Amino acid sequence: MSIRVRNGNGINPPLPTEGDGPFRLVHRPSESMAQAETHISHDGTSLMSSTTLDEGHALNSVLADLSTSELPSDARRELKGVFAHLHRLNRWVFDLALQELRLYDERYLTSGPQQWSRDGTTWYDLPHEIHITGVEGYPVYKVDAEWVVHLQQLVHAGERPFLAAQHLHEARRHRGTRFRWIEATTAAELAIKEALLRMEPKFAPLLLEVPSPPLGRLYGSVLEAVAGERSPFLKALQKGVEVRNRLVHRPSEPDPDPQQLADYVGDVDRAVRHLRRLCRRRNPDIRMEQLHRIVQWDHSGAP
Repeated sequence: MSIRVRNGNGINPPLPTEGDGPFRLVHRPSESMAQAETHISHDGTSLMSSTTLDEGHALNSVLADLSTSELPSDARRELKGVFAHLHRLNRWVFDLALQELRLYDERYLTSGPQQWSRDGTTWYDLPHEIHITGVEGYPVYKVDAEWVVHLQQLVHAGERPFLAAQHLHEARRHRGTRFRWIEATTAAELAIKEALLRMEPKFAPLLLEVPSPPLGRLYGSVLEAVAGERSPFLKALQKGVEVRNRLVHRPSEPDPDPQQLADYVGDVDRAVRHLRRLCRRRNPDIRMEQLHRIVQWDHSGAP
């Protein structure tokens, strides 16, 4: 008997969706679990990741013979470890959707059911008191069949969202133009490091352990040496760093003009998407032609 386990999270407010759901994504098998799946509900209100434990997993023999009220503490700990893994899959898909669909306003992951089953029909809850939150964004695009194919490509390839994307979302949500400019520049600084490390991990000492080169050089000559091309947004990013430095070090520096800020955040957004394209182009597990047509349009170099 192989035990089945699933972990759910709510999404508030829901992800925008279109077409028939639920939307299914398949993950690669892990050492102790069979292939895991993540489903986005048809109305975008929840995520559910599930898997079947390998036949040799210790929990199979324990749970097969015990009632739900008799679970010993070590079995509960083992189950919580499996649930934590499934929650990470939910978070992964959630963050990828945020990044790829360009969802910029606040949206949260909330706690949901943690359940196990002997037969896949009768499910037992493991009580928990965890409430998990995260940030999601404004519905520019909707989860549909084409986006699911796109996300499946990234999940299969093991691509993790850029941490820089979260700072970029903050740059869109803050009220003051000063703080939004600073967040956008932080996003640009993180993104180039993340991209270079993905393309050339041997750069880690240079980027992480010593003062890194100026942003203009990273997006210019360094990126060209690694990926074969400079960022088309190099000049805008260099100017952005100069403005950020004045905002941070000169309290009397006036706040940026709202239109100037909007243009800059847009440039940073496009620069980060350009970096993702360069990373994906070097990943043999990603078939570029199966990415969403909107992202393929991005990949043509269009703004």
